[in-house]
Amino acid sequence: MKLVSDIINELMDLASPMSSALFKTKVLASRIQNETLQTWVNNELKGYEREANLPDYRKTEGFPKGNFMNGWMQYKNTPIPIGHLTR
Repeated sequence: MKLVSDIINELMDLASPMSSALFKTKVLASRIQNETLQTWVNNELKGYEREANLPDYRKTEGFPKGNFMNGWMQYKNTPIPIGHLTR
């Protein structure tokens, strides 16, 4: 199937935007009537809803740090408090 070959070629081409391959994947999902693939590609293109189960490759953990100046005081590589933030 030419559409599958086009998708693969675009995924291998670093100059081609990922969205182009995803839009073609959306067409493929529609043609083969694969709702699971269509849901996945829509989430990748539009973003996942809060309630959606994120795939593992979309999850990350980290400890944000930053550099700050307060008057004459300079703080480098200082942890940024995030305990008060909600999802």
